[in-house]
Amino acid sequence: MEPSEKKSKKKEEEDDYEDVEEGDEEEEEEETFEKNPDLLDKYKTAANITKEVLAFVAKLCVAGADIAEICSKGDKKIDELVTTAQFTLRK
Repeated sequence: MEPSEKKSKKKEEEDDYEDVEEGDEEEEEEETFEKNPDLLDKYKTAANITKEVLAFVAKLCVAGADIAEICSKGDKKIDELVTTAQFTLRK
């Protein structure tokens, strides 16, 4: 394949990506939240779990700490909070 053909093919691929309009995606998300308000609660719960686990793991990060142990404790904390959240969200 000649360099000019490569450039032309690359340009076509870039044009394909430009055809997708960003505004459409945002409108779909808004419609989804309107149709299913519980979905927003699930996203908020996931964000809260993330913040809590990150703070928990950050406290464990001290000089000489075993990284495998920190990861294991973080995984357990995630499991604990997700299980609690699933129970709460299903009520």
